[in-house]
Parts: sequence; structure tokens; C-alpha cells
Amino acid sequence: MSILLKWFALVTMTIDHVGAVFGWSGLDLIPFAISQPMRIIGRAAFPLYAWGLAAGWRRTRSPGRYFGNLAACAVFSQLPFTLALYGANLHPSGAVPFYFAFRPGYVLLGLGLSAAVGWLARSRAAAFWTFLAAALAGLQLKAGGFWLWAGEDLNVLYTLTLAAACLGLRDSWRGWGVAQRATAATALAAALAFLGLRADYGTGFVGLLLVLGLALLGRAQRPGPAQAVYVLAWGAVFYGCYQQNWPMLAGLLLPAALIAAQGGMASAGLPARRWNPGWKHFFYAWYPAHLLVLGVLSAWLRPAGQ
Repeated sequence: MSILLKWFALVTMTIDHVGAVFGWSGLDLIPFAISQPMRIIGRAAFPLYAWGLAAGWRRTRSPGRYFGNLAACAVFSQLPFTLALYGANLHPSGAVPFYFAFRPGYVLLGLGLSAAVGWLARSRAAAFWTFLAAALAGLQLKAGGFWLWAGEDLNVLYTLTLAAACLGLRDSWRGWGVAQRATAATALAAALAFLGLRADYGTGFVGLLLVLGLALLGRAQRPGPAQAVYVLAWGAVFYGCYQQNWPMLAGLLLPAALIAAQGGMASAGLPARRWNPGWKHFFYAWYPAHLLVLGVLSAWLRPAGQ
């Protein structure tokens, strides 16, 4: 994924989150006439990240490390995600200043998933972050009137991590024996059932379907145009037919064009601009970092009684 596409995805995602936290769906500090276009612009981000994951997974030399990085980022992003989006928009603090609940069954889920990942991916780091990501999904925490951790609503990195798991299963299936296949299928089914549906873009596994569809079409003779059409069709079904929010589809037009151009360059053998690996940690860190800033600001600006 080129550096320009990464920057475009980052900027549009940030615009979307600012509109969500301070606009009509959050604190209502930004007028609807401004926040609604901000949310439409933000629809461009997820298809680009999904396309980047599909392309990056195909090129990576270390699938275990790739998967582990996504799982780690999911863990580090959950508190900022909760504070910025869950606390301000979904559950105002109300009269209860403190709340704690934990489902111990998620510890067992984490142990099972981490054992499967450790065996199949041969990565202790990936297994460790898988355990934390699954176990902490059972936590609900509010302190000082602010939601800090909401396992019922998981951030989008959970969706991308599960998509990477599906891609890994697809790539390794033929080389596995019966025991490995059974372990992988069982672990993935459990993760999808207990984590996937509660993650961002998890409704009906729409986020997962976008990544997997883009990965499949990446092997087409002309991947760019095919992937662009798929993004628009996906948006029409999800935003238009399911959410009945057709204006959101406008936010997919430019990313679809960029995907068509970038995929076309790659299929033609032209040198698509690659991003500097030195930026990798910055792009990983931006998601939790900017959400943390927005969450702190939303807590500070929240009117009394909310």
C-alpha cells in the first residue's frame, strides 16, 4: 500500500472520528450540516485499510508477526476507542460513577485461541496478544463516570485481525493435516462468534467480507477495476440497502478510484509507490493515539449530567 493511500486513509479516518465525537452522534458541538459530510468523507477510510490488509498479507514474509501486530494494536486501541466513541455517544455516564463487570469465560476463550495461534502460526508474540485481545473482550469498566473499557463494542482492529486469521487459514489449509485443520476451523469459528459480531464493521461480518472479497479479487487478471466495483457493491448493500443511508455511498467513490488505479499499476507491472517501512509504527500508533486525544477532549467538554 503506497504512502499516499495510507495518508489518505489516515486523514479521512480522523475527519470521520472528529465528526462522530463532536458532531450530531456525539456531543453535538459541530452542526449537523458539517458533521454529516465529515462522516461521509470518513467512509473512505475502511475500504482503503481493508484493501491494504489484503495486499499486505499477500506480500508479507512473516504472517505470524503481521497477525500479532494487528492483535496488539487491537488491545492498545480498545481503551481510547471506548473513551472516544462508546462513552460519549452510546452510554452517557448517568448516575452511576463506577461500574465493573468481567466474564471469566473470555479468559478460557483467550487461552484456547492463543494455544491455537501459537501452534499454527508458531509465534509466541501472536499467541500472547491473541490471549489478551480475547480475554479483555469480557471486561466492562466505568470509573469517575466515564466508560474506559467496553468489551461489548470492540474496535475495528478486531475485525482486521479476524480477517487476517481467515487469510492465514486460506493460505495454509492445503498444507495442514486433519488435526491442524480442525483446530484452525474451531478456533476461527469461536473467535467470529464471540468477538467478530461485536467488533466495528462486525454486523453481518460486513467488514470481514470486504477484506476477503478484496483479497480474492486481488488474484484477478485486472484486480484494480474488479476490486473497485466490489467496494462500491459492498457499500450499496451495507450503507444503502441495510442502513438505508445512501448518501454514505458517496464517500466510497474516491477510494474505489484510488484502488482501481493502484491495483491497475501493480497488475501492469508499473512501479506503484511503496511506503517507507520506517513509517510503520507511526501508522499503527495513530489509531489509538488520536482516539485517546478525542476521548480526553470529549470527557472534558461533556456537559454536566451526561
